Amino acid sequence: MKCAGETFISCKAFYETGQYARTFKISFSLKRFLLSAAIFSLTLDLCFCACARAEYEINGECCPMCAPGNRVFTHCTIETSTTCVPCPESTYTDAPNGLIDCLACSVCDDGQGLEIKSACIRSSNTVCEPLDGYYCIDQLGGNCLQATEHKECSPGQYIKQRGTLFTDTECADCSDYTFSNGSLQICQPHTGCEDLGLKEIKAGTNSTDAECGNKTSSGLIAGAAFSTFIIVAVVAAAAVMFHKKKSALKNDNMELEMAPHPPHRHLCCHKAGNRVSRHCTEDTTTTCVPCLDSTYLDAPNGLSICFNCTVCDPSQGLRVKTSCTRESDTVFEPLDGHYCLEKKRISCSLAAKHTPCLPGQYIKQRGTAFTDTKCAECSDDTYSNGSLQICQTHTQCEDLGLTEIKAGTNSTDAECGNKTSPHLIAGVTISIFIIVAVVAAVMFHKQNVHLSICSALKNDNIELGLGPVAPSSEIPMLIKSSERQGTAV
Repeated sequence: MKCAGETFISCKAFYETGQYARTFKISFSLKRFLLSAAIFSLTLDLCFCACARAEYEINGECCPMCAPGNRVFTHCTIETSTTCVPCPESTYTDAPNGLIDCLACSVCDDGQGLEIKSACIRSSNTVCEPLDGYYCIDQLGGNCLQATEHKECSPGQYIKQRGTLFTDTECADCSDYTFSNGSLQICQPHTGCEDLGLKEIKAGTNSTDAECGNKTSSGLIAGAAFSTFIIVAVVAAAAVMFHKKKSALKNDNMELEMAPHPPHRHLCCHKAGNRVSRHCTEDTTTTCVPCLDSTYLDAPNGLSICFNCTVCDPSQGLRVKTSCTRESDTVFEPLDGHYCLEKKRISCSLAAKHTPCLPGQYIKQRGTAFTDTKCAECSDDTYSNGSLQICQTHTQCEDLGLTEIKAGTNSTDAECGNKTSPHLIAGVTISIFIIVAVVAAVMFHKQNVHLSICSALKNDNIELGLGPVAPSSEIPMLIKSSERQGTAV
């Protein structure tokens, strides 16, 4: 794993054996001289070979770096690889690294004229943008580091171009016979006092309108003078502040230009899916062996230990798209009904469920593996339960010859029922009347029969001297007794 030292030995041998000298001795022509220079440059690169691009050096060892969003928990040893853990909240790493502490997320300071555009996550820093009314004066990549307020146009100027997030407001001077207080997008013409039948007391300027009347107001003149003094003082202070900020920005840029560039890194191994079993020596080349199961190396390297394959976590909304091989890590994709929130190269590292549409909404666009579902509200006289791709029109009960029992909403259809026929109502009413009349007639007939029997029994008793008539409950017994007596006679 100590690539630099071993290469230096081979370089030393190169010079000591006289090969370089023999090469240089043949450099008598321009062509041969250029060839020798190329060989010397290539040899120099090899002599300064250090850790591979996916490694970092610690205690003389080249250890595998941790992926973005992770930090080093334990450095590698001769027998073990680097152990990585995720960055805690409010920290991040946005590149492969050998850090033992993650970087603190940047804060968008409103005192610097900034607000959050994209929140910090484990694998990327906070992205800031200017507040409303501000524009960016210090930018790094797509992130604004400092913003300042849009300048205000002075009296006598109009707003030629309003400021944006990255450009300041542009002002222009008013032409003759027009004026602006600095807040207008077009200069206004001076008032013509003569056209109004008035006397011009004070001529208009490029910042004030003409004054019409019969006398000059001393208070107005004093107020205008005081306002002019205040405006001039504000403009002067703004100019001084702008000059200081411009100088500071220039100094920062000079420091960045003078910062040393990282040394050239030269890869010492050659084939993906393999690791170094034995490093090269003066007499032998590098010996490589295939990565073991559940490990991989996806690029030419000088590593003696392969990376562990990433394990799928279904709780993150993921499933395996392509299994891990010796030459590539596991590739994940969102589960059905999920979409990717964080993507690393061609693999999804975090997914979430598609948003369900609510009753009263329709699915404007179905979610994909990389986009969420888009919902939209149903218009009047239509409805959806949230699962439809187009809102349905409410059922028109009248068109079906039915009665609307319940009006439709944006989430439910109208409810219809059968209309009640007047002829049916009349028929039912007559039927009920006839049934009631028949029942009443039957009951009346039974009552008459009962009264006739009672009257007959009463007369029989009187003739026989049996006394008053028995209660109605005993009539049947009396009738039977009478029948028996008649039989006996």
